[in-house]
Amino acid sequence: MQQPPIADQVLQWSSELTGEQSFTLSCYYWTEPVKKALFRLTRYTAYLGGIIGLIGTGKTSAMYALRDKIEQQALLDKIEQRMKNGEIKTFEKYVYCITWRVDKFWDVVDVCKNDYWKEEYRRKLLDEYERLLKTKKEKPDLSMIHIDEMEEVLPEKKINAIREQIAIGFLGRKAYAILIDFPDYSRKGSWMINRDLTDFYKFWVKLIEYKANPTNVIVCLQKELVMAHPHFFLGKIDKIMLKPLTSSQLLEAYKQIFDTYEPFSEDALRYIAELSRGVFRRFKKYIKFCVEPYVINARTDLIKLDEIDNYVTPEVLEEDLDLEMSEIFKSKQKTTQAFAIMNLVRKKQPINQKEIAEILGIHPGLLSGIIRNLEMHRYLKTKPGKGSEVLVELI
Repeated sequence: MQQPPIADQVLQWSSELTGEQSFTLSCYYWTEPVKKALFRLTRYTAYLGGIIGLIGTGKTSAMYALRDKIEQQALLDKIEQRMKNGEIKTFEKYVYCITWRVDKFWDVVDVCKNDYWKEEYRRKLLDEYERLLKTKKEKPDLSMIHIDEMEEVLPEKKINAIREQIAIGFLGRKAYAILIDFPDYSRKGSWMINRDLTDFYKFWVKLIEYKANPTNVIVCLQKELVMAHPHFFLGKIDKIMLKPLTSSQLLEAYKQIFDTYEPFSEDALRYIAELSRGVFRRFKKYIKFCVEPYVINARTDLIKLDEIDNYVTPEVLEEDLDLEMSEIFKSKQKTTQAFAIMNLVRKKQPINQKEIAEILGIHPGLLSGIIRNLEMHRYLKTKPGKGSEVLVELI
């Protein structure tokens, strides 16, 4: 079967912005933090780690890459042998990727399609259901009662407790590693992530108390909130921080996937990488904005550097940076000014700090404070110019 044109391949790839939409190991770009997570997952037992990164830095993709790499290395079946009573005891173990949703423990078992544990769930529901029927004179044929009917009648709290018990039993016996992907939360969602972490902590304590097999656990967490609103459970986690990729790494990842920079010129793709600030999801999104009109107009030439600003507009950039900036600057005005400074520096770097103040109409004292904050968070850097001038450029 003939491959579609490179632009169509790039467009399809760039439209899949999250790891949940599409993931193949051959397309994954392994960074040092994720390699470190793989090493620890495959060398340690009863390991608890946390992959922590900004929204869009690839936490979910990292989770699936770790699972697939462990499978590829044939570490699933008979992964560990122990000496017990003079005999070699072999355990069958598996790796599970789970999206953490509170009160959804049954999803863990359901995904695994394990009939034994589903039957165990039905049996426990029946026990509770029979207790409800004790006062009734006419009892239905329990063999004909469907799970859905019992779930409609039983209290949700009781159902969740049964699901949790089943999930812990299943994972405690079958899981070599559990990779938990926490959802991305809104900037006001600290109470939600704290609630979910508390629930997960209780779940983890019960899991490690289930002594059937030592289980490795990695949780994927959103850096913007967990670092700003620390939870006590984070102190127990071996933190692995996902770093934004460099422009060169983003280009290398693109070349690894497509074996070319097409339909972009190299300097155009590098500029998109710089605009992405090392966030892979943004890199793909900005590529999509550029390739869509290219495909629509049936172009065959290369997308050039001077075209990129037409597709990746200041409004798009400001929207993407807003969440990060709001963690640095508490006022909307300073956030807007910080973005204007970065946008100007991007176009005219290196640029004199005094010139920035004059062009944007920002008081020099206020400007110095904003630039200091941006430099501290590694958005900008300053260096001495001629005489007393201070030059500003992007990192």
